[in-house]
Amino acid sequence: MKSYPAIYNPHLEWEAIDFPLVLNSLKIEDPEFQLDENANLEVWRDDNLQLKAKIVGKLKDFKYSDKYIGQGNITQHQIIEGVDKNGNRAKLNRCIFGGYQINSLTHNESGHLTTIDLLFDTVEIQFLNDGEKIPNKHFEWFLCSGISSHFYGATSRSFQDNAQKVRIGIDEYDSDKNLFVSSSTSRDFIVLDIPQIKCIIAKVPDHFMKGGMTGICFEFRDEQIAKLNEELLRNLRRFVSFLFGQQFYYYGYSKLRDDYLVETLLDSPDISLKPQPPMPPIHFNFEYEWGNIQLQLNSLFARYLELQKKLLLDHAVERLHIALVTPVGVNLPILAGALEIIAGKYLDMTGNIKLEYLPQKEYDTLIANEVSSLTAKLSTFDGGEIIINKLKGAFRKGPNEKINFFLSILGLDIEKQEKAAINLRNKMTHGNRNYSNDKTVNEDVVLSRVYHVLFNRIVLKILGYDGYYIDYSIQRSPSKPIKMGAGELLT
Repeated sequence: MKSYPAIYNPHLEWEAIDFPLVLNSLKIEDPEFQLDENANLEVWRDDNLQLKAKIVGKLKDFKYSDKYIGQGNITQHQIIEGVDKNGNRAKLNRCIFGGYQINSLTHNESGHLTTIDLLFDTVEIQFLNDGEKIPNKHFEWFLCSGISSHFYGATSRSFQDNAQKVRIGIDEYDSDKNLFVSSSTSRDFIVLDIPQIKCIIAKVPDHFMKGGMTGICFEFRDEQIAKLNEELLRNLRRFVSFLFGQQFYYYGYSKLRDDYLVETLLDSPDISLKPQPPMPPIHFNFEYEWGNIQLQLNSLFARYLELQKKLLLDHAVERLHIALVTPVGVNLPILAGALEIIAGKYLDMTGNIKLEYLPQKEYDTLIANEVSSLTAKLSTFDGGEIIINKLKGAFRKGPNEKINFFLSILGLDIEKQEKAAINLRNKMTHGNRNYSNDKTVNEDVVLSRVYHVLFNRIVLKILGYDGYYIDYSIQRSPSKPIKMGAGELLT
């Protein structure tokens, strides 16, 4: 395991597994696949932080082939369990067998020595403890490419007393024990404290990171742990990732009783594309109230929870992150889809559903004779039926008109550049942009930034924010009043 400075107690700061994790006494869910009793399973993280595993053992007959269930040749997954050298029980979830090697020179009555690569989702570890220990601390771990926001809360770490870690203002400590002698103090956390949930959101010390990534921790304590569920954790993750302007890649969790590990889960962060630098929607600072990240976290997340189910905000934020790492030319249709989700649900929620020029029945009656005549005239042409269907659906407003109406309901005026960005979405969706022309490339990159900023404006406005936002489409990325459109220069 990597060594760390004496002020750190690794399992209180980040995932603390002594890789490679070697498991014995293996149990495989499928009874047709059996190894000898000396087989072992080894788990590690590669240079890209992805979990890898292999089984080494003897098989009498290796005739196993992947089993498929249902339509689409979906592979049937396995659960594999084992015990590490300390007696802790580990379980690999959703395993499938990958490549394998058989060494025929090692054959005896037990079979051939076989090495099998495993593909799997997560690893759960239950730690051996004296008696049943109910967790009173729960850490959720994430990776991102960086944080540009300044945190308020200070953490002191001292190696005077077994690498003691104290969140100042939250944890109790005895100042007479010279906590601050031979210690390190850093501002690395903020506190979310609303009726629905209370937690500490903290930056993981850089000593535990590699590859230029930044670690993030959601820390829950005592009675707050009972409030946790998958939906709440997903909402918190999506909202904080939006507020920080960063996609969060899940790394796992740790459950502790005081400072003793009870259970941990390891996951592979899905960093399939190069992460982008942080682009928070607000320029967080110490000078203005609107720039106080802890204040905005507490103010906006309560509203986010209230509206999430009604507006599917989680889905919209997830599409935003996908669009930001997608090449220009296909990015705006994805981002526009996120915005259209919010717009449609918002209009439904407020009852302002004016998405038709005329009611369909009235329109059908008005054009009945024309449709009959045109159907006869176009019946011999390829695509004639498509033309008629478009005519029949012309009573509906298009996606751009829906967005414009939605923005008017919100009270957000859109400017020239924002209108151009909305129109560019259609060109990308229905045409092939020619990026051999540098001017076209530059224009589309700028308008993609405009659309991104428009998305930020809309989400902030829905959540009740009335301060300044960052306009990334303009040089030097100035902060502007939320009522002022993206892409327009300050005067």
